[in-house]
Amino acid sequence: MQTSRKRRAKCRVPVGGQATTETMGCRKDKQHSKSAAALLGAVAGLFLWAGSAGAATFYVEKTGSDANPGSFASPFLTVQKGLDAASPGDTVRVGTGTFKENVAMSTNNVALEGSGRGNSFLQGTQALIGIEFFGTTSVVWVTPNTTGVAIRYFSIYDDYHGIFSDDGSIAAIEYNQIEGNYLNNITVEGSSPTIRYNIFRGSAPYSPSKTWIYAYSAVDIWTPSQPVIENNTIYDLKSIGICTLKSATPIIRNNIILRVPEGIATPDNTANAQTIEYNNVWNNTLNFDTVTGWWTGRIGNISADPVFIDAPNGDFRLRSCSPSVDKGDPSAIFNDPDGTRNDMGALFTPGGNNALLPPSALTAEPLDGNKIHLTWDPSPSSTTTNYHLYMIQADHLTYTSPVADLTAATTFWTSGALTSGLAYTFGIRSSDGVCEEANTTVTATAVPALAAPTCKIKLKTPKNGKTISGNRVLVKAKAKGCAPLSLEFHYKFLDTATPVWAIIPAANANHPNPDTSAPYFTHWDVTGLTQGQYELRASTNTLANTPDKGPSTIQVRVDHSNKADVKQNKTASGVGTAERVYNTVDNKITLGEDSRNATAELSIPAGALTDSSVTVSVSLSEASGFAAASMRAAGLTSFGLFMDVTLSNGQTQLNVPALLTMGYSDADVSGNGLDEASLEIRYYDIPTSAWITVEGAKTIDTVANTVSVNTPHFTTFGLFGNAAAASLSTLRVYPVPYIPNDGNDDTGREFTPADLNSGIVFKNLTADVQIDIYDVTGRRVWNVSGGTGADVQWDVRNADGREVASGVYFAVIKGGGTTITRKIAVIR
Repeated sequence: MQTSRKRRAKCRVPVGGQATTETMGCRKDKQHSKSAAALLGAVAGLFLWAGSAGAATFYVEKTGSDANPGSFASPFLTVQKGLDAASPGDTVRVGTGTFKENVAMSTNNVALEGSGRGNSFLQGTQALIGIEFFGTTSVVWVTPNTTGVAIRYFSIYDDYHGIFSDDGSIAAIEYNQIEGNYLNNITVEGSSPTIRYNIFRGSAPYSPSKTWIYAYSAVDIWTPSQPVIENNTIYDLKSIGICTLKSATPIIRNNIILRVPEGIATPDNTANAQTIEYNNVWNNTLNFDTVTGWWTGRIGNISADPVFIDAPNGDFRLRSCSPSVDKGDPSAIFNDPDGTRNDMGALFTPGGNNALLPPSALTAEPLDGNKIHLTWDPSPSSTTTNYHLYMIQADHLTYTSPVADLTAATTFWTSGALTSGLAYTFGIRSSDGVCEEANTTVTATAVPALAAPTCKIKLKTPKNGKTISGNRVLVKAKAKGCAPLSLEFHYKFLDTATPVWAIIPAANANHPNPDTSAPYFTHWDVTGLTQGQYELRASTNTLANTPDKGPSTIQVRVDHSNKADVKQNKTASGVGTAERVYNTVDNKITLGEDSRNATAELSIPAGALTDSSVTVSVSLSEASGFAAASMRAAGLTSFGLFMDVTLSNGQTQLNVPALLTMGYSDADVSGNGLDEASLEIRYYDIPTSAWITVEGAKTIDTVANTVSVNTPHFTTFGLFGNAAAASLSTLRVYPVPYIPNDGNDDTGREFTPADLNSGIVFKNLTADVQIDIYDVTGRRVWNVSGGTGADVQWDVRNADGREVASGVYFAVIKGGGTTITRKIAVIR
């Protein structure tokens, strides 16, 4: 093992001494064999190893032995043994537990990977106490001129240095927690490591020896080092967050540094040659060293409470209202994994400033006694603990003092008695107990009255507070307590000095505004509107021609970027939508059909998805490339309504079934001579080229003209019906005898849903048909009645789902005032 040279001075406060620029800043420069130019050349090739095709992985476990070959089944016991066995391009994977040893990395292009900080612990041996500046006094020593190595996913603690990056070395040090090392958590000596996504702390509470309680520096940089120090969190050290000496030229970017005597120290006044930007340095005795001037004008640096979730207990995640969220370097190459702007510190907040999402679908409904009743859909954010409810007797809401602080489980609230006849505006925001999200769109307005109006109109879509875009945005309302003569939809642009109400121009002549028949909706083309906040309402005249004097309102935001919550547009054969849905809440997507007066809905329940949030794309069309396959069933009639559903993560099978609802018109039924009770939703099965009935109980609402069914998967769906016969005069039952296993399809084949001629088929049935099948003893083994349409398939099983035995059976078919009995032979 190569030995590092001993250093002459150290960058720390002497024990019992007073912090000064001289002692804190600190170590004296020295001559190095590598020139700065040589280092730049080395950096140019940083981390370009991908490993050869034959790269190996060695495993280290607490249950292993160094006599083993280091395989997954027979791992090594010590980390050093794994490193010694590794060749360039190899990886050493370390399991869970504490590995007490000092290790040296001296082979180029080797990755040392733990099982995650808090799972894999590398603890120093403290074997060379008193010899402070040797690489051997480091938990991990990257030896001189060792390049292309990586150290990631560890907790590293309990020696003079956590990691010592020695002369000429190039290492990636990332995703670690490095703490409780006496001198420095990382010492950079004439080298060029990339140090990112690490958490540095002074104390190591899990250290069994607790010989040392605080590290003096998170990163100590000697010349002529050129490290990149990005997106680290540095907390509660004894001396300095980052100490950089003389001609060292580090890049220090996107870090959070707090609770240390000095945040960033450049004691030799060399900071002007260094990149120090977009850092949050706060609550330190000195945020920056006493050398004046160099900090002024630096780009993007701030000094503010980062608002961690629970820093004293080691939870350094940022709350959504943290000033460090979305405040790192704005260049796209630094974006967080979710695509939002970089968050300072080691741990990014998914969704950035929008991580704490608001509730939605806020509605305000007048009640008797001058009260207003509010309802809303919950926030999809799992960190939401409560809602703040705001109210004002004015158009523009101010979010100063909430009128109610409600738990996250609450989805409704009723006001006390308000002033009759005056409009009240309500708003609601999510809170995690510390932060409150800042939406101004989830608002609703209502007018209280001593006696609430009997006719109440509620806007159902778009949902309150959503951002919308497209040329076929559905605006739909529902009437309660009345039968409206018509519904008229209005909008008002709020981002102007004098907002005025205007009628929403119908984007489609098939759905005029006002709408005179249920379901009440119109399509709105917002592509030509100015981006900004809009208020929406629906007003009505009842059949008694009584106007709605105080219609409730909601707000949406028009956003022409790709970030809109709801993007609804006309397609080549219908309409389509793309909407963000969340796995923590119930989601409902609604589309209005383009050519008929009907809507379709998809309800995705909480827990159905494999990801926390995805984009669901739904399209309604009047034609399908698979439509011809539906004609395999005689009498099966397509409504010309098809729905395609896809998820952005590629998921097709759901954890919990979704509810699919497709609408139809009376003309669809009567014009095709269909039995309304036979309507059903089928999905297209590509392997069998057939439309298969979606399994699960269906619901037909003959008042609302909808068919609903639960589906366990997403694919292409279609709405179909069967034309029922007027009588049983053309009844057919086949095949008889039923012989499914003789190899002849003409004498029958086992029932499968995709095969419309499998099992025993009863054809040309009446709408009121009832079929009862009995065995020779007179015991009924199977029956079906009503709503079957023209055809029924018997799967040749009894009511318990078991195959019936070979023998003779009698089918009693009743319908249209006629009873017919047929004898059926089953031969297995």
